[in-house]
Amino acid sequence: MWSTEEASSLDHSSLLEGVSTNTVKVSLGGLIRVSTNTLKVYLRAWLGAVDVAAAVVKASGDVFFHSSTLPFPPPSLSQSPLFLTAEFAGRLSNAISQLLMHMENGLKSADPRDCTGYTGWAGIALLYLHLHGVFGEPSFLQKALDYVGHSLTCPTRRRDVTFLCGDAGPLAVAAVVYHRVQRAQESDECLSRLLQLHQSVVMGSGASGLPDELLYGRMGYLYALTFINQQFGHDKIPIQYIQQICEAVLISGEGQSQRFRCQDQSPLMYEWYQEQYVGPAHGLAGIYYFLMQPGYVAGDERVHRLVRPSVDHVCRLRFPTGNYPPCIGDNRDLLVHWCHGAPGIIYMLLQAYKVFGVGQYLEEALQCGEVVWHRGLLKKGYGLCHGAAGNAYAFLALYKLTHDPKHLYRACMVCPDEYDPITVLDVKSMCHFVSTGMAGTIYFLADLLQPLKSKFPAFESKATKGQRRVCPFGMGAFTLSGKNRTGGGGGEKLNTAGARVKIELVSRGAVSPSLQTCPTPHYIQQEEEGKHYGGGMEVQASAAGSGHHQCRACSGMVAGRSECICTHSEAKTFGGWPGVKKGSEEATSLQEKHQGQTDILQKTRELCKDIRDKIVDLYKAGMGYRTIGKQLERALKMGRGWVFQHDNDPKHTARATKEWLRKKHLKADAAAPAEAPAASFTADQIEDFKEAFGLFDRVGDSMVGYNQVADIMRALGQNPQNKEVAVILGKPSPEDMANKRLAFADFLPMLEKADKLVKGTLDDYVEGLRVFDKEGNGTVMGAELRIVLGTLGEKMSEAEIDSLLIGQEDENGSINYEAFVKHVLSVLQHSQPQEGDAPPSNRPETSSAKTLMDIGTRRIFNEDHDMFRESVRRFWTEEVVPYHKEWEKAGMVSRELWQKAGEQGLLGILTPEEHGGIGGDLLSAAVMWEEQMYSNCSGPGFALHSEICMPYISNYGSKEQIDRFIPQMAAGTCIGAIAMTEPGAGSDLQGVRTYAKKDGDDWILNGNKVFITNGCMADMVIVVTVTNREAKTAAHGISLFLVEKGMPGFQAGKKLEKIGLMAQDTAELFFEDVRLPASALLGQVNKGFYYLMNELPQERLLIADMAIASSEFMFEETRNYVTQRKAFGKTIAHLQTVQHKLAELKTEICVGRSFLDNCLQLHSEKRLDSQTASMAKYWASDLQNSVATRCLQLHGGWGYMWEYPIAKAFVDSRIQPIYGGTNEIMKELIARSIVSQK
Repeated sequence: MWSTEEASSLDHSSLLEGVSTNTVKVSLGGLIRVSTNTLKVYLRAWLGAVDVAAAVVKASGDVFFHSSTLPFPPPSLSQSPLFLTAEFAGRLSNAISQLLMHMENGLKSADPRDCTGYTGWAGIALLYLHLHGVFGEPSFLQKALDYVGHSLTCPTRRRDVTFLCGDAGPLAVAAVVYHRVQRAQESDECLSRLLQLHQSVVMGSGASGLPDELLYGRMGYLYALTFINQQFGHDKIPIQYIQQICEAVLISGEGQSQRFRCQDQSPLMYEWYQEQYVGPAHGLAGIYYFLMQPGYVAGDERVHRLVRPSVDHVCRLRFPTGNYPPCIGDNRDLLVHWCHGAPGIIYMLLQAYKVFGVGQYLEEALQCGEVVWHRGLLKKGYGLCHGAAGNAYAFLALYKLTHDPKHLYRACMVCPDEYDPITVLDVKSMCHFVSTGMAGTIYFLADLLQPLKSKFPAFESKATKGQRRVCPFGMGAFTLSGKNRTGGGGGEKLNTAGARVKIELVSRGAVSPSLQTCPTPHYIQQEEEGKHYGGGMEVQASAAGSGHHQCRACSGMVAGRSECICTHSEAKTFGGWPGVKKGSEEATSLQEKHQGQTDILQKTRELCKDIRDKIVDLYKAGMGYRTIGKQLERALKMGRGWVFQHDNDPKHTARATKEWLRKKHLKADAAAPAEAPAASFTADQIEDFKEAFGLFDRVGDSMVGYNQVADIMRALGQNPQNKEVAVILGKPSPEDMANKRLAFADFLPMLEKADKLVKGTLDDYVEGLRVFDKEGNGTVMGAELRIVLGTLGEKMSEAEIDSLLIGQEDENGSINYEAFVKHVLSVLQHSQPQEGDAPPSNRPETSSAKTLMDIGTRRIFNEDHDMFRESVRRFWTEEVVPYHKEWEKAGMVSRELWQKAGEQGLLGILTPEEHGGIGGDLLSAAVMWEEQMYSNCSGPGFALHSEICMPYISNYGSKEQIDRFIPQMAAGTCIGAIAMTEPGAGSDLQGVRTYAKKDGDDWILNGNKVFITNGCMADMVIVVTVTNREAKTAAHGISLFLVEKGMPGFQAGKKLEKIGLMAQDTAELFFEDVRLPASALLGQVNKGFYYLMNELPQERLLIADMAIASSEFMFEETRNYVTQRKAFGKTIAHLQTVQHKLAELKTEICVGRSFLDNCLQLHSEKRLDSQTASMAKYWASDLQNSVATRCLQLHGGWGYMWEYPIAKAFVDSRIQPIYGGTNEIMKELIARSIVSQK
């Protein structure tokens, strides 16, 4: 379904043709027949048609529409449903021309010795060769010829023989270019040199020779051969050459799978530089993609036996978000680009769908598309490997298979600013790179002009004619195109005399719901009408129009022996049937039916009148595209009102969506029975029950069979006996149990009756899960159980589900549900609260979670904090991590980052709303600073700005000061700092020498401060200064002033060079006769020391919590490293000394986390004293440094390299025991409180 932005732009944008209702209408005698699957695709493209399109006849799974209400031709007459407009194509062409000019300028400074396709001249030649193919412009071919000459003058002459990074690329591109300009001898010479590399590629061994991956390995050379065959238009390179390479790759993969002992899960396994990468560039997805190409592996049986289980293993690596890890064992869900993450996995999944015919692969590819749309655009430039252009190719791949215009639209949206990329591309950096720079972007923009022919450069293979689909049961194959094709079972020929015929693949077993909503039917040319059975699948052919007749009166097409709905004043017969006279009783009956259908049409129009607004509301409320699409399809098929249900994905069941549905859910058609809520159930429970009810709806009519009622009740936890269910249903006959169906409105009162029964036994609970046992072996897949627990009845959060499933899944991800039920009952039995106790939290602690940084853990937080944490984590991942290294070089972060944080409400979280903040609680603020440590980005001084500086102004400032500074600080346009430390006064605030002298109504400030965080960027500084030198103690003579940048006499010194916190600006400040107005005084004069004492506990708690969060990050970073780093033939995680170190680290960190969480809870309740805050600061920061030392030691020499995150975390941690009061001072304060107690 379209997003809000997509839907709105479809109405007004000139991007796509065919949207207007003025499109030529195709009439087949008044009615048009289209399949529901095809209809779904078209309705997604033309939302404007929804409010007038209405179902009037249903037959054989097809829907009939009045041609007058259908503003687009059916697919049988228009096989290209979507075209780019001439205006948009012209803008693309202009953009390409301008980008080429900028690229050529940049190439003047390119490395003349780099011949590769990845970063050198061969890549530029490949670009111009592609442009020549798109535009047919001879000058482009001449340019390609020129750059080919550059690339052949300086070959790599290394063992890199791949298309992108070795000699194979320049040779392959040169062979094609010479062939295009008809220089056959030179072309053949390049081909000969290319094939000379073949034997060394085949014989290279994994450890000492070539790897198997794409950029530097065998698959990179294989693509060079594939590229030749694609460009020459025939098998220039014999298929045996390709098969020999694939054979070597298979042997290597089987050997590495045995070495890693993962044969049962993945018969093939590959690594590159001691990492088992997942993405297509260096890892599994790219290798499997090529192994699934038709004919590349000799024997379909080996593809099914070796490749398919390995593809399934990759699918099991998917994160709950739908994204994929960069390598096996890496639990960080950070990267979304072609090299690492969902965009590159899409190609493997689509190829698996084409080859094996399993709809789940297509479903997962579409889910990857949603990940790319939400997280993968405009995040890291416009390049191919790591940028938005490469990610957009994923949408083109989806579009080529599904022909769903949504994906083409999304690909076009990569070009922002009204599709003018010139205004946003950085033309100065890496302009000559095909992989990450402008050349790759130009390549993509050209492919937008021919989306159905687009191919990701140096990777994607061209679809071949007669592509074989391997039977999922390993019993043969059938062909997707060709005139005379039979399946693997040797059945009879099929013939339709050239007519286009839809193929329906009907599995012998259960059909996945994803197959039922496949967005694109497959087509095949067949020779005679009939059926063919082969390979365990049924191929059913039905020609368009078969089983229909033409109405004699109106020439309309009518299904089967149905009556036509037309009325004719002059017709001697009615409905096209002889003997049905106008005015007769039979004709009257038919007219009444027609009138009823007209009423349905009118009601449907009325119900759909505001459909767009409701779709927008649903999207804003959080409902996913797939859910809305299913409801749209169901409503049109039923011809009645809308009944919204949640999707079975827990992510679509956010409380905002539930609240919207509860308040604004659409009423069903008047003919539908009203839903009377059961008095014993809450509105939330009823919504959940309705959602569970929908899971069992296999037909799409919002009803379930009588024989499913018991299963639904058991799944909802009611667990009645079968005989009790029979009584509730009114003791139906066996025939009724098999055939009768039940609506939710009738089911709800029955559920209320079941709720009043005595709860069932253990066996009844087991029966409730048995319905999900598809294999019949007493187990369910853990992934499916997660959906069940997160959807049915009272929904459970992911963290709650994780706590229940710990230790329950076997190595294959299966769970014995009988044992699981016993486990759950045991947990429930031991978690019953005692009378008078507060309800216990069932959120797991970090010690039992998968990682120490899991969202949904720690009992001090709730679901609101979890949602906020997801948003904050996304901010750090997308807006900070990619740019932090640049800021480290600059010594400070950019001001734009501060403004972005302000726009997202991440500054001033604790500041009340009436003062311009967001009014968040302390735990929300803790989420922000913890996520900063989890990202290992110490540069932004947000915590000091928001949780240290802003509270001083909010708590002690005047209304004028609050109104002036707080809104700007919350927006990120005014950056704050606090100046306490002086060259001669550090932790001892009573030794402050900076002095402010009264001068009339003003104050004159003199002195200097040092080690001031945010000092260079600060627009306002809170300065701690002495105002009464005659006070009996220094504590009685300190005041706070607000000093603004630009005041005469106030100057920030140069950035101080530190050993850590490289991106955090730290400066020395100088005040020389700075005249401050009376309004600059913060609070009361000589009360500053008391203000500091009131606020310092929060500062020290902040430092302590950041220390524990940093320790958690370092532990997870080290865990990932030791489980991948190999020594002595196995990972170092197998060494007992390493295991013991990890055990010590986790125990100490979890102890610290428990203490800090208690401190956070106390402070949120205003009960944290300064002594406890000092304990937390001293102990947590000492622990952080101890953890950093031990984690770096486990990294060995690599831990001392700055490129490794542990090195930066090690250096940054050293400041923690120093600032905020040294740990020696903390011990002094703690000891003083001990000895002073009576």
